[in-house]
Amino acid sequence: MAKKLTNKVAKQKSEKLFDSKLDPAAYNHVATRSALIAVQLISSEFDVTPDFFKNSEKIKVDLCHNIVAINAYGTDQMVVGIFRYEVVAKLGRKHALSARAEFLAAYDTPEDAAENETKAFCARVGLFAAYPYFRALFAHFASAGNIDLPILPVLSADPLRKSDGKQSTVTTRPSKGDDDNDG
Repeated sequence: MAKKLTNKVAKQKSEKLFDSKLDPAAYNHVATRSALIAVQLISSEFDVTPDFFKNSEKIKVDLCHNIVAINAYGTDQMVVGIFRYEVVAKLGRKHALSARAEFLAAYDTPEDAAENETKAFCARVGLFAAYPYFRALFAHFASAGNIDLPILPVLSADPLRKSDGKQSTVTTRPSKGDDDNDG
């Protein structure tokens, strides 16, 4: 069984998806008033070679993820992100296994939401919203292929930072049933 699984973030396209200087109040406005509409698989691919089964203890496994595109549709109060996830198992330089998939995550956003903060919200939250679907898809591929690999890790992220370097306070929408009362 492959013992080491590394997590890499693929480099983004040269064009920026959104301006990294965010207004915390505008971001919070989007974050507290947006709702997930859908997470959909839009493409997938799985390949495994016989070498994987012969030398599985020597395999090195990498998990990569990146944001393919983010589009805000202000007239429809919606933002859509496309996220790519990939697991690659290598034996030396040779690919022995690869699984990749792209998922679409769509959010309903406030009518008066700022486009930059809307895109930033989708980029940050959509990546995590779609990832469990990739984990499940990969588990299915691994099970169907009788492949013994570790469970994919949970993704983590750095906290948002203000332009002055201090951590930003980002509020979250309370769950249904949460009281506004302190007691």
